[in-house]
Amino acid sequence: SSDVCSSDLIMIIVNLIDGETQWDDDICIMSELLKSLYYEDIDLSRGETKHREKFDLNFVSKDIAEKYENICKAINDKFEKKELFDMLDYDDVNKLFKVLNLANFLDNAELIKLIDEKITDEIQEKPFSDIKKMYNLNDVDISEDLQNQLNLFDSVSMPLFETDSDEIGRAHV
Repeated sequence: SSDVCSSDLIMIIVNLIDGETQWDDDICIMSELLKSLYYEDIDLSRGETKHREKFDLNFVSKDIAEKYENICKAINDKFEKKELFDMLDYDDVNKLFKVLNLANFLDNAELIKLIDEKITDEIQEKPFSDIKKMYNLNDVDISEDLQNQLNLFDSVSMPLFETDSDEIGRAHV
């Protein structure tokens, strides 16, 4: 029995809106969906494979599939978190959410967590008005109740550091 070299690995062909692409094992096994379809009950180290049918993602463009593949490769290559966050800085915020939708559909928990951390990092300590601009949110997207709550938060500032005052932790309006 010989060791499996990279050329022996499964390449799953993925049908997209505007063509097709191929993903290797390292990308596919990050997805619980693809893992269950193509990799359960097999031993990759012994060269075992399941069927090599095409996988339909005909709601995804090549551009988004490529972004998904690149960030997955970077995760597998153990890039630093800042480098991964930088890779997720797209010219259009909608692309980030399309990659997130794909990660969600494929059940890629590691990528979902990374995008969640990036968004959380971006919106911390920013006024809601900046977040609305950053994520192209309209007032139509937000209920009046929520809008009022968020405006209240915008008008409240918290001390950034402790003082000797007994006012520590209280909001100052």
